[in-house]
Order: sequence, then C-alpha cells, then structure tokens
Amino acid sequence: MPPEPQNSPKLSPPVFIWILILVAALIGSLQIWQASLQKVVEVSKPLETITSADQFAGWKTYRNKEYGFEISYLKNIENATSTYFEKDKYFLLTIRGNKIGQSNQILVYVFNNPQNLSLKKWWQNEKITNSFLCEESTEIEFYGQMSLKSCEGDEGVVDDVYYIKNGNYIYKISIEISDTKIMSTFKFISTSTSTGVLSYKSGIRGMVTIGPTCPVMREPPDPQCADKPYQASLRIKNQAGKVVIEVKTNKDGTFKFDLPPGQYTIENAAGGVMPSLSPVTVTVGQNGYQEVNLQFDSGIR
Repeated sequence: MPPEPQNSPKLSPPVFIWILILVAALIGSLQIWQASLQKVVEVSKPLETITSADQFAGWKTYRNKEYGFEISYLKNIENATSTYFEKDKYFLLTIRGNKIGQSNQILVYVFNNPQNLSLKKWWQNEKITNSFLCEESTEIEFYGQMSLKSCEGDEGVVDDVYYIKNGNYIYKISIEISDTKIMSTFKFISTSTSTGVLSYKSGIRGMVTIGPTCPVMREPPDPQCADKPYQASLRIKNQAGKVVIEVKTNKDGTFKFDLPPGQYTIENAAGGVMPSLSPVTVTVGQNGYQEVNLQFDSGIR
C-alpha cells in the first residue's frame, strides 16, 4: 500500500501576522537609523556671508555717522526707528517687521564705553543688572568683526545677542528676526565726530613676540630659545592720553589698527604685570601704516 503524501506544514494565521509585524518593525527601525546618520548637528557655525548684490536689490539702508555704523533691511520691513535715551545714556535702533503676532525685529544698541572695558568685562557688568541675560558667552566672528555672543530672554523666548567693541562704543545687537541676511549688511563706517572708528587708510601694524623663552641663554644661541610670537592685549592712546583702541592681537602675534594720522602710545592692556611691555610711541603719517615690532618680557631669567 503506497504511503500517503505528506502535506507541507501550514502556518497558523496568528503566527503569520506576528512575522509581518516583526518585519515592518525592522524596516521602520532601519529607516530611522539611516535618517539619524544624515542629521547634521551644527556647533558654532559661522554666520553666512552674503556676497551677491542682487540679493539686496530694493533694500533700504539705515546709516548713522554719529555712531559709525550702517545696516540694510528688507522691503517688507515695516519701519526703522531710532531713539537716544538721555537718562541711561544709550542709543537704540529698532528695525521691526510687519508680521503681526510674531517676534520679528532687530535691535541695535550703542553704548558709550568711557572706561574702555573689554567685551567680556562689559558683558559681565551688564549681567549684574540685566537678569534676562544668559549665563554663558562665547567669542565668535560676526561678519568679519570679533564679537561676544550670548543670549537674552524670558518665558521660553530667547534671542541671540552679539556684543561688538569698536572705538569708544559697545554695540549690542539683538536678533529677533528669522532672515539673518540683514545682519550680513551690518558694517562700521567713519564717524562725524572723528572717534577713530575704522575707514582710515593709515594706522599701525606689526607683530608681537615674547622672550626670553629659556632660563639660560646660550652661546651660540639655541634656536629653540628664540623669541616666539605672542598673542597680547594692547591699548592704544592718542597724544592727549585718551584710549582709542584696546584689542587682542591675532594668535600669531600680528596686528593692524586703522588710525588717523597722529602720535600714539602702545601699552600692555594688562598693565604692569608679567609678561610686560615697555610703552612704545609711534607716529602715524598721512598715508600708509607704520610698522612696529613689540617685544614682551616673559620674566624668565
């Protein structure tokens, strides 16, 4: 008697359904994983610089020669108003958008800085009286200008804030508008009061070095003990003794200051502490830059 044919085992409906669910879950997890690989987290990304003039066709430009800056804004911006607050001694430019119900504006504050405080010190002082400022700040390049970036806000609404030091002024720029192309148009111009704010074709440039770098100098000199480039904070005073610039040099020790013709004194902004610098007097002519090499004393003996 021939054997009966054996039928292939059949999957019961519940098992088959569970297999389909498992396959779908695996496919979904794979897609999520691939998407996570494509996600880019941007940290301290430089602000985009806009170079095409066509992108600014029809824009309006606000220019203030008293405080030495200008900024352009979109055609759909409602208005740009400026006010000087006599009591608190600061100037404020408000550029406001026309999107009702949305935070859509840029604020440019200009403060006098008679003590010539650094950006960090100015921010620290403001933080004492301004409870809305964030606890942290970071040095960042703001469209060609070195600035201090922080934030300001309350109740979940936080705006980026940039501090820029130029001449005897501190500029505080609060961004509450989505189109950052506006900020790429911010730039400094020469002032009507001749405070030494940019735009001169004369000045001082050079390099800072520091030495000795070894406790014992040798004969013949050891190349490893040669003076090295040094990033320093410099203070520039005019002939009347008024501070016109206080700035940090580049990391390689190089510097360049745009200044009107006249006699200036370069000092160590840190004062008489080590490393030290003896004051250097420089005369700036009508055209061109006076070359100066500054030697800091490391104190190593």
